[in-house]
Amino acid sequence: MKRAPDNADYHLTRAHLLQSTQKLAEAAREYGVALALRPADASAKANRDLSAKLLAENGGKPELPMHLQSKLLDALIEQNRDLEAAPLAKLLNRDNKTAEATIRARLASYTT
Repeated sequence: MKRAPDNADYHLTRAHLLQSTQKLAEAAREYGVALALRPADASAKANRDLSAKLLAENGGKPELPMHLQSKLLDALIEQNRDLEAAPLAKLLNRDNKTAEATIRARLASYTT
């Protein structure tokens, strides 16, 4: 995606990538830009709040401990951001569980 300062999707995608790589302060700022461009964006709001909450729980320190990395991973999985979740899942040795949960969720969506 080309850099586009007035494109909310660009900022949302950038924020998602920053968040999934645990650059939470930068992600929160990008989510803020996305919200300025598209104030009703529920994903941007929820993830801005999540990034801020994780930073606050970590005392503002940028490097997350394992239990907060796990919270972030759970949020990524819940949002079906599987590709972004994969590196963090591997880091936490949860890649098999993450893959299984993703497959089960997708299968469930086909059976309903």
